[in-house]
This record gives sequence, C-alpha cells and structure tokens, in this order.
Amino acid sequence: MRPLAFAAISLLSLATLASLWLTTPQAAAQMLPDIEPAALQTPQMAPAERQVLRFLRSYHTGLADRQLPAIAKTLVAEAEHRALDVDLVLAVIFVESSGYNFAVSPVGARGLMQIMPNTGQDLARRHGHRWHGPDALFDPILNLKLGTTYLRELLDHYDGDIETALAAYNWGPGHVDRRIASGQRLPRLYLRLVRDALEQRIDQRS
Repeated sequence: MRPLAFAAISLLSLATLASLWLTTPQAAAQMLPDIEPAALQTPQMAPAERQVLRFLRSYHTGLADRQLPAIAKTLVAEAEHRALDVDLVLAVIFVESSGYNFAVSPVGARGLMQIMPNTGQDLARRHGHRWHGPDALFDPILNLKLGTTYLRELLDHYDGDIETALAAYNWGPGHVDRRIASGQRLPRLYLRLVRDALEQRIDQRS
C-alpha cells in the first residue's frame, strides 16, 4: 500500500477515535446484542467469514471476543444478500468507525457503519426490524443489516455508481443530489480513503 495513503487512513482513524463520545461500561453492556450461544460457538466458518473475523479481532471493537464469530457471519451474509463486496463493507467500517462498535460521531452517527438515528429508524421501519431508539444502532447485528441495506439502496438510486453512492453514504443523499444538480464536484477525500482501505484489504488477501 502507498505510504501516503496509509498515513491518510491512519490519521483519519486517529481523528475518528478522538472525536468519539464513549459510552459508560454499564451502558455498553446493556447495548450488546442478544446472540444465541449456539451461533457464538459454531466452529465451521467459510473463508470469507474467517477473514472478517480476523479483521474484527485486529481492532478494538468494544465487544466480547465470543460475539465476533456471529458478527462476522452476519456481515458476510448481509453483504452477499445485497450483492455487496465484503471487502467494500469492511473498508466502509474501517473509515467510518475504525471498527469500534460504540463509536458516536460529532453529528450523532452510531455504530460500526456510523448510521444516523433518523436514517436507522426509517430503514428499520421499512424493513421490519425492531427499533428502540438511537442506541439500537449499537447492536452490531442490526447496524450491519441496516448499513448494508442503506448502501445497497444508495447504489440502486445512483444506478450502480459506487463513487456517488459512497459520497451519499458519507454526506447524505440530499446534499449529494444538490451538488450534482448545481454542477459541483463530489467530495473526494472520503472516496479516496475508502478506495485506499479497499486496496489494503485486497493486498492483505493476495
């Protein structure tokens, strides 16, 4: 990976972590997902699931290690169900939250895929997921389901244009649509960071 790209991603990760509002340990414990013990202990994992598990274990997720296999399985299943590249989803997670499950951005986006509460509530309502307020986004299983659904919807909205969909994921579709309508260029930093993170994922697997 190019040194400058790596430095940019590292700086963004530090900036992201520095800007997080951290929950108390007691509150975090209440937000952990209710995962069936059998799912946690399943020894058989597909290669893609094992790669995701290694990714999760390489970051401070704020979650118990016993939860990570089920989360890895969910990420792969949700990505495949929505025809998304698993490495792309991981790159978005890396840039958005540095893999920290309890990340909260200065504007209120929450969880692994940094979903805004209003967006999360709308997605949950439309797709039949239980919603019990913004802290529902700290459930990593729900966060991944909603985040991958949202990314798929944006890709469909922008006719498969991944750069525009990623810009909308970061800036919001309304903001991106207004820029497009006025002939302005889309913000490039986020796109470069996701692309560099994706290249890093591919390099690690090769």
